[in-house]
Amino acid sequence: MKASLVVFKQRVDDIKSHNVCFVSLRQIMNDVKDINPEANLFLDNYTKERGFNFRANVITLYGFFEQFIEDSIKEYVDELSRLVSSFDLLNDKIKKEYVEKWKGLHGKLNYTKFSNIEENRMIETLYETVVKNNNQILAECFLMNGGNYKHEYISNMLNNLGLNDYKSCIAQYPPLKDYFEVESHTDCSMLDELVDCRNEVAHGANYENIWSIDLFLSYLDFFVLYGEALTNYLNDKLLKEYWDKCSIGKVIKPYKYYKANKVFEFHLNDTLLFRQQKIVIKQGKNHYPQYLEYKMPEIYCKRPEESADMIKNVDTLYGDGEWYISIKIPLDLNIKSKFFFESL
Repeated sequence: MKASLVVFKQRVDDIKSHNVCFVSLRQIMNDVKDINPEANLFLDNYTKERGFNFRANVITLYGFFEQFIEDSIKEYVDELSRLVSSFDLLNDKIKKEYVEKWKGLHGKLNYTKFSNIEENRMIETLYETVVKNNNQILAECFLMNGGNYKHEYISNMLNNLGLNDYKSCIAQYPPLKDYFEVESHTDCSMLDELVDCRNEVAHGANYENIWSIDLFLSYLDFFVLYGEALTNYLNDKLLKEYWDKCSIGKVIKPYKYYKANKVFEFHLNDTLLFRQQKIVIKQGKNHYPQYLEYKMPEIYCKRPEESADMIKNVDTLYGDGEWYISIKIPLDLNIKSKFFFESL
């Protein structure tokens, strides 16, 4: 899942472009004020214009971020429904609380936020989910809140989906991990600070501490990092679901790993491999993400009885019998990594 993140990053780029224009506008007005006196109207009111620009920046960024969080949860729930087809196979947290959350959503269908949900559809999906055991849970059941998406609040939302380790481990996911290593801390105070600022501005408070554009842009950058880390976290959890469902009895362990070249060697029997085949890799518990997805690269293979100079490069291997396989995966892995090759 990445569609929500792509949209969010595009919107953040729009905010950046606006602020580049706003900074340039003052210089342009200075350059033309002698030939166009109306430029002085902007220059004489520049302090007020800075204030309006700051408030617009804060309101717009938070609005885009709130939409991103909700879209990401919808995207996660949709992907989860495709992976886990039966309601009784979902985690205990969702199963235990879903009906009550469904009731809560049913009582809020008059809200603009949920106006696209028809009552008949709600009833049909509840019947399919609870009675017929077909997983058709509605993501909106987990979005019944009034915003104010601080870090703690987002953690609680994800906890409602059974994702209870978000708060403790999100700082370990890239790119937040690299950011925090440079900054020598692991808190998300910039997120909470912007939410507080947005609340003051939105409710008409006389917010006099106007941030410089450079400072605001640093908040923009942090929000993108946070969004990328959140997306990586949710993808990690979806890959875990995929691994648990599809890899039973099919997990492959390499017998050699050449770290310098990032090449894995496998002993395989009766296997089917092909270029661009989906590979899911499981790392140890202290790796973030723990699950990675990769596409099958070039395949080098030979029979055990063949000499090294008989290794051949193939796009597809219908591997009846025993084979030695080598593939290069340029990720930060090790010999303890486990592999699952998706079949056709």
